[in-house]
Amino acid sequence: MNSNIRGKNLAAIATCLQAAPPAGLIATSMAVMKSFDKLGTSGIKDPSHVSIPIGDTLIWTLIGVGLGLVGVAFIFVSLIKFRYRAEWLFWFLVIDGVVSLIVFPIGTVVGISFLVYGIANRAQFLAKTTESN
Repeated sequence: MNSNIRGKNLAAIATCLQAAPPAGLIATSMAVMKSFDKLGTSGIKDPSHVSIPIGDTLIWTLIGVGLGLVGVAFIFVSLIKFRYRAEWLFWFLVIDGVVSLIVFPIGTVVGISFLVYGIANRAQFLAKTTESN
């Protein structure tokens, strides 16, 4: 398989994996809201009825963060090892980098890395090529 195709496929998978952290956070938030609703209807007599479901739902946050970190690793492999460059990937790096800045501390490091790499290599990303990106 061509190195450019591998890089493109890896970058595409990585961008999809970047949706995992927000999805995990949404699933966790909904489950916590449901648990607090249960707590509100049954009172504070037995908090263990609420703590176990909340603990279980935090697993979704962990899964989301884990998949997001795998996605970040895939993006760096696509960029550094396969040297994949495409205009869509440049804009993804810029947008995801800016959004990641607010997720201190790991997201801030990732965001700065995406922005610095993308802006430093923007000429390569934005160069018009004859082949399809």
